[in-house]
Amino acid sequence: MVKLTLLIKATLDNVTELQPKNENHEFHFKIQCSSCHEEHPSTVPINRQEEHDISSSRGSASFVWRCSFCKRESTLSFLPPQAPSSGTLKAKKNAKIPTTTTPLPLNESDDWSVFLTVECRGMEVVGFDFEGEWKAKVPDSDTVFEDIVFEDGRWDEYDEESKLPCSIEDLEAKWVKA
Repeated sequence: MVKLTLLIKATLDNVTELQPKNENHEFHFKIQCSSCHEEHPSTVPINRQEEHDISSSRGSASFVWRCSFCKRESTLSFLPPQAPSSGTLKAKKNAKIPTTTTPLPLNESDDWSVFLTVECRGMEVVGFDFEGEWKAKVPDSDTVFEDIVFEDGRWDEYDEESKLPCSIEDLEAKWVKA
């Protein structure tokens, strides 16, 4: 069993609280078998709201995958986000540990932030794509952009209420052991 935390960062211009648009967001992960190290040929969409039965078990997981090379079954489950133990981020004083598997929003520009945590059995997550629809809020405004789609790794818009250009660029993601 491996617990991995996804850290993300981006350059945010006049927006904050970058997060998936809704609860049914499909996260696109690049996965690899822990047994034979065969990497799945494309990103795999995984919805944290779904539960799938694990064969030969009474348990379930958000994602169940059988490696096409070695035929071994692997699972992935979402956990409450937590700061990684590797010391990559500084723990904030009096920070509350979330109790749900809802991803944490990205609020600070150009700084790695904990986004989500997964538990893998028989596989590892080796990549992440910012696919799907996202949302972000404009600070000091009532504006919320709810249909953000990243094209060529960026998004640009104009907020009529605050009269400011808004953008998100330089998206990065990395996995660390939790």
